[in-house]
Amino acid sequence: MTISKMLLASTCSIAAFTSNAAFAQTAAPATEAAQTTSDDIVVTAQKRSENVQKVPVAVSVISPSALTNAGAVNLQDMAKVAPSLTITPESQPANTSIILRGVGTFAFSIAVEPAVAVIIDDVPQAYQAQALTTDLGDVDRVEVLRGPQSTLFGKSASAGVINIVTKAPTNTFTGAGSAMVTTDDEYRVSGTISGPITNTLRFRLTAARSDYDGSGRNLTSNTPINGLAQTSAKLRLNWTPISGLTIDAGGTYDRVRADCCTAAYIALDPNAKLLSTNFTGAQVTRGETVNGHNRDVRLDSPLYSNSDFYAESLKIGYDFDSGLNLMSITSHQLFNLKSGVDNDFSDLDIIGARSGGTVAGKYVQMVNTRAETFTQELRLTSPNTGPFKYVAGLYYQSFDGGAHFRRGPFLSVGSYDAYSTSKNYAAFGQATYDLADTTRLIGGLRVAKEDISYSFFKNTTGEHFGRSNSDTAVTGKAALQHDFAADVMGYVSYTRGYKGQAYDLTSVLNTTIANAFPIKAEHSNSYEAGLRTRFADRRITLNLTGFWTDYDNFQAQGLLPDISISPVLANVGSVRTRGFELEGSGRISSMFRLNGGLAFTDAKIRSYPNSACYPNQSVAQGCVNGVFNEKGQRLPNAPKWKLNIGGDLTVPLGDSVPFDGTINAYYVYQSKVVYALTNDPATAQSGYGIVNLAAGLSGKGNDFKVSLFVNNLFDKQYYTRIDNRTSLFGNATAIAGYLPRDFRRYGGIRVSAGF
Repeated sequence: MTISKMLLASTCSIAAFTSNAAFAQTAAPATEAAQTTSDDIVVTAQKRSENVQKVPVAVSVISPSALTNAGAVNLQDMAKVAPSLTITPESQPANTSIILRGVGTFAFSIAVEPAVAVIIDDVPQAYQAQALTTDLGDVDRVEVLRGPQSTLFGKSASAGVINIVTKAPTNTFTGAGSAMVTTDDEYRVSGTISGPITNTLRFRLTAARSDYDGSGRNLTSNTPINGLAQTSAKLRLNWTPISGLTIDAGGTYDRVRADCCTAAYIALDPNAKLLSTNFTGAQVTRGETVNGHNRDVRLDSPLYSNSDFYAESLKIGYDFDSGLNLMSITSHQLFNLKSGVDNDFSDLDIIGARSGGTVAGKYVQMVNTRAETFTQELRLTSPNTGPFKYVAGLYYQSFDGGAHFRRGPFLSVGSYDAYSTSKNYAAFGQATYDLADTTRLIGGLRVAKEDISYSFFKNTTGEHFGRSNSDTAVTGKAALQHDFAADVMGYVSYTRGYKGQAYDLTSVLNTTIANAFPIKAEHSNSYEAGLRTRFADRRITLNLTGFWTDYDNFQAQGLLPDISISPVLANVGSVRTRGFELEGSGRISSMFRLNGGLAFTDAKIRSYPNSACYPNQSVAQGCVNGVFNEKGQRLPNAPKWKLNIGGDLTVPLGDSVPFDGTINAYYVYQSKVVYALTNDPATAQSGYGIVNLAAGLSGKGNDFKVSLFVNNLFDKQYYTRIDNRTSLFGNATAIAGYLPRDFRRYGGIRVSAGF
């Protein structure tokens, strides 16, 4: 019997009462390293250490245990544990979109910044693709800040921030290791060692290796697809040579080798003709069962996404006798990504058929991307005492990116070399003033100047385009905060957000598009009100946030009939997102904890009069002369409702037994979404719910844990993205879906130990 089959038998035998709890927490006592002895969770959402219940920001705090129980090993898994977060993958990983409150950036160009900033140990990740593979195995906590955060975190935080804080070196020798194996052949091992080198120098070294064959199969080569092998290592050194001075140096290496990413056909007209050839849909999918359970594809070209990421950082902090802290944060990052896809999504000789048999070859698309970033931040933080508290700083960022694109060799040939640079200079500050013992006024301001440029060589035509531009932006925040009781705080706030100018550097670039450069900067006005409460002797936490945000000059990749029949980036109009978020946690007893979150998001387009129609859209459905006015339509991958709830039960096994039993349960639900910006109903994913279960043993000192788990207990199939490929089949039905990691039910075992 194979390991996978033995695990499946063991796992299914306990499925009735096991769980795999993973949930976002707002001041939830289940957080581990992020909590104090009084069950307070400390966050750095405002660039100073504060109790999360006292912070006038919508922030969810996700603990290491929640990440582990969810099987969240990298940033792409975060949508499982944060109620307001969704992530939309693409065939090219660099184009994956992170979405908060229904707002994100989906674009193919290296010269476009994201709407959700990712910060790791105070260092911004300028290129979003490099952040998506970040290993989460040794983090202290993850803070998800919702809504515009441009004042403190800059131009790439127009929709929010994911702030990842890793564990620091320790004063005593500690070590930990973990291993996981699943019934569908995923393997993961990781290890950490930390401790003193001298009386003033400490270190922390973490390494991890994971390997997963994939969620589908290529019938042509009889090999798995959409798998990933990742190796990562991180070293941190902490040196305190003299009193008050702290020097923290870090280095990270991350290597990913993936046969990723493609989608399986879930609906395809068997008689449709592929790309004006005699090849039919039935031939494209021969051997496949084309329905909502299909995981098979047929490809004859390489499918890969291989990346290498190197990062170095240096933080120097000095605490003055007055309580002031001066911090310098310097970083350098280098990211290389090579990816390729089979551009006809078949194993048929499309090129030969289209050329009358005169050209042989495979129809491929390859992109090599390089992104290099340097950042420098200088920050002054006042003591967290007295009626007036502030943080102020200066920031500089330099970005150099390049993309080398090739598609062909015969059909829809594309070939270009694109280069993009940007330099950002900013001064920022935020202050809190106590109007009274229970009332505080918060104000913040950021002034930023950015210089951007690009150079584009279109090899298919010999054209060269290039340009440089500058922009200055002022963003800010104003908030009023009041303590209604010792454990009841409320606030109202206004925030001005900003996302900078951009260039759309893709294969469709021509003189008309270039003359419209740059894409205008995106601005947002956000209004928020929140209530933070704890009661029942602080055993129950319940937090409510309401929000309303308007975005003008919204940047989006879409079909614009007046410019091109291919997707281009443009200021398509304005959008609005509004709703509420309810998060809570409770220590029901010494053995049972309950956590949950509910998000209602009404994310709609306010103005987009010139969208292209989706395939086969009729006049009755709003298509007039090829143009669709999308006013009132929902934004892509923005569920109206998203719910997660989980529970942890500790079962004492007696004083004579060194272990306690653990039972965990987790449920997540989200309502219907549409994945296309055009609101194409063919790309709709209906609402679904996923149940995860796990049970195991935990050492009384938390020095050893073992658990068996089942993910997607009821085997519910859903898709993280759905594409309408009718354009490949003469407008006949052709729908393909991207499969998530838990597309099918799977089980496994996790073991961890430490000293």
